[in-house]
Amino acid sequence: MIAKLKSMRRSRRVLVLSLGIVFIGLIGYYIADPTSIAQLESNRASYDGRFVTIRGTVRAHVQRTSRIGNPYSTFFLCDDRCVRIFTFGYPNIANGDTKIIFGRYSVVRRVGYARFYNEIEGYFL
Repeated sequence: MIAKLKSMRRSRRVLVLSLGIVFIGLIGYYIADPTSIAQLESNRASYDGRFVTIRGTVRAHVQRTSRIGNPYSTFFLCDDRCVRIFTFGYPNIANGDTKIIFGRYSVVRRVGYARFYNEIEGYFL
């Protein structure tokens, strides 16, 4: 019985380690090939719902709190063009900073009764 438990624990560790390696590999793939904002805007339908990595300059950074008390920030990330970024929390950024963002792009994102167009729910790298 004890040998079987040890074997199951070992199998679980191998599975978790394997999934971690795959996840890190996928993140590396997305980081290695940033998408330009112009590419994103010209092929909106093909990027809808997909994870993208973009690089640009922060503009119009605003920190807010939702009605239920969750902190969030919105801003535009710009190169020649701009895309709107939404992120939970209050990141340590300022207008004019150059940042790399990884997140899911949505042509239309519905939150309750509100609709947000051409937005990335992003995470900082």
